[in-house]
Amino acid sequence: MTASRLRALVLLQAGAPLFVVAAFSAALGIAITQLILRLADAPDVPLPDASLVLGLAVILLAALAVVALMLPPLERLTRPDSVRLE
Repeated sequence: MTASRLRALVLLQAGAPLFVVAAFSAALGIAITQLILRLADAPDVPLPDASLVLGLAVILLAALAVVALMLPPLERLTRPDSVRLE
């Protein structure tokens, strides 16, 4: 496998679960908050504003940046001269 395909695979295997879990967690958090506010007879039950999406996007980008920091050592570790003695 080439190093570029290996990098893409690592990013996919790290990024896909991050996005799925983040979207599910945000939706579940909004639903539970709406339910609790309705049960508490809150007069106004607002939906979250765009700051939730912005915060979630920043956190996801930071997590992917941490994963991207592992890509240069990955390429160095997969060189033929490094793997020959394994």
